[in-house]
Amino acid sequence: MCFGEPATIVATGPGPIYGTEGPDVIVGTPGNDTIYGLGGDDLICGGPGDDAIFGENGADTIDAGAGNDFATGNAGDDSVSGSTGDDELFGGFGHDLVKGEDGNDLLVGNFGNDALLGGKGDDLLEGDITGDVGPAPDPNPCDGQQGSDASYGCEQANQIETVLPFP
Repeated sequence: MCFGEPATIVATGPGPIYGTEGPDVIVGTPGNDTIYGLGGDDLICGGPGDDAIFGENGADTIDAGAGNDFATGNAGDDSVSGSTGDDELFGGFGHDLVKGEDGNDLLVGNFGNDALLGGKGDDLLEGDITGDVGPAPDPNPCDGQQGSDASYGCEQANQIETVLPFP
């Protein structure tokens, strides 16, 4: 199960996991996985290992799971979430929601109007000059939440404990 939906692709062992050009529900193993969603609006759940997840094309919903994960939505309006580890999470091209949850995370919106939510831990939130400071899917486009956080290119400076200037 992934986001309450039955899996259409379940990893069974080592090696990369590939989705299809259509919508998929992909579930990783308890170990370290590399997952490629490919096309379609995918639901991807990484699991407790240290995963690398690439949503690719489509409006993807990614839960990287526990572990120190790397995840990117790439093209489409994506939702990318970490968990308890120290994660590197990227939105990609589109209007994205990027959530760090617990851990010391790097959250990058990339292009589009993105919402970045740090969660617990010491997080680095990086918007860009193409729209993260404008209207976003969330009324608060960059929110470091708990911990000692830093941000680049985020409008809501009053929600961040430490603000560094955009380079």
